[in-house]
Amino acid sequence: MLCLSAVFTLRPQTDESVYANPGYNLLYNGRMGTTVYELRGFMPLSMAERTYWQPPLYFVTTALWYRMAGFGLIQTRLLSVLFGVLALYSWNVIARSLFGSFTLGWVVTGLVSIDYFFLLGASQGRMDMMCAALGIAAIAAYLKLRKHSFQSAIFWGHALATMSILTHPVGVTYWLGLGFLILYFDRRLLSLKTVALAAIPCLIGGLSWGAYIAQAPHEFIAQMQGILDLNKQAFEAGNWSSIPFIRNFQKELVFRYVGPFGLNAGTGLAQRLKAFILLAYVVGIAGTLVMSRRNPKVLVFPILTIISFLYIAILSPSKFSYYLPHTTMFLAACFAVYVYHLESWGAARRWALAAVVLFVAAIQVSGLLHRVYEDPYRHSFLPAVAAVTQHSQPGSLVFASGELWFQLQPERRLLHDPKLGFRNGLTPAIFVLDPLYHMLHEQDRVANPPLYSYVKRYIDSSQLVYSDGYYSVYVPQGAHRPAITP
Repeated sequence: MLCLSAVFTLRPQTDESVYANPGYNLLYNGRMGTTVYELRGFMPLSMAERTYWQPPLYFVTTALWYRMAGFGLIQTRLLSVLFGVLALYSWNVIARSLFGSFTLGWVVTGLVSIDYFFLLGASQGRMDMMCAALGIAAIAAYLKLRKHSFQSAIFWGHALATMSILTHPVGVTYWLGLGFLILYFDRRLLSLKTVALAAIPCLIGGLSWGAYIAQAPHEFIAQMQGILDLNKQAFEAGNWSSIPFIRNFQKELVFRYVGPFGLNAGTGLAQRLKAFILLAYVVGIAGTLVMSRRNPKVLVFPILTIISFLYIAILSPSKFSYYLPHTTMFLAACFAVYVYHLESWGAARRWALAAVVLFVAAIQVSGLLHRVYEDPYRHSFLPAVAAVTQHSQPGSLVFASGELWFQLQPERRLLHDPKLGFRNGLTPAIFVLDPLYHMLHEQDRVANPPLYSYVKRYIDSSQLVYSDGYYSVYVPQGAHRPAITP
């Protein structure tokens, strides 16, 4: 219910359109290109024909989903909700398979389900929840099936883990976690036959992706290099260590935990309350490590958490908070297992423990409910779309952040071009500024003064027809373009 509330009220993000665009093009145009971006000066132009900067499974899945459910922002987000349900079911299976406890299964499911970042991931139109759900389902399938057929557990665990990797490279963390579980519980059962069974889905997945890459291998290399460079550049600012290993950890902590959990300087009280969530999670992982001395099965939860954290911290150049569900759902599970195994405390202490759990839950739920209450989808996004349609004709070109594409296509052609035609020479019928565009323009003030001067004069010479404090809609005066200062 929390996710569904968020689906219909949260303001869409540009990333949601970028990840929906290839699937839309595959279904309606017959090619899996990314066409919502102005690519010049950003990514290789080949991206308009074939999308290689991410593995293809999410794009293929969205194309099939749009055929069944129709296309739109809400449909895209509902797909994430469904994968969120799969993830929760998988957590229930994991806990019950390890401990045989109905109650613990639902304690784990409950605390994962209200994790703030899990809720955001399961209500936004990105690939994160599909990747996480398939990955955690791989672990659940292995733990459930190993009791009856080790061979089936090996095969289906690797099949789901391969699908997770083909959704996003962070899926490798679940494959590593699966490998740990096999060695931890069943290393004596390993044989050439079981290794072959594990290899079959991996080979099928690898060959399928390889066949797509083989259509244009040079484009694949160029796009992957381009996205790696962009992600690296986005997090370069700061006083980081010159040692890559330490630098990655510094960025991981600052961008993925200090900021999102309200620990930055100048953060308001409401945001700082998120620090209690992080504290509870740290206590949970420490507590499960200590408890594992008495019950070795408990060790599964903190080890899986550590594997996920280390993989993302060391190998992921992107430090956006979008990827937090891949670690916070493991942290929430550790906290749940720790809380459950404290049931031997006396009645008074159990009440205190319940109060702590409810406090942590209230912070997470209230954070999302506050965003739902503000309802920027109806109070900001839809009015901005209405202003664009009111002041432009069908078939006209619009420069705006990608999220408006969901509402404007196919009647209007939207191009996400913060440079406002500087590189492509195009003149839009209307353009929309938002905080992302303003941030990029401020960066260009120092990094590219001629571009900044061009953009500023373009905005100053245009007519503001709508503004709500987030979106500002402008109509260029005539068809002229400012002269470009060398």
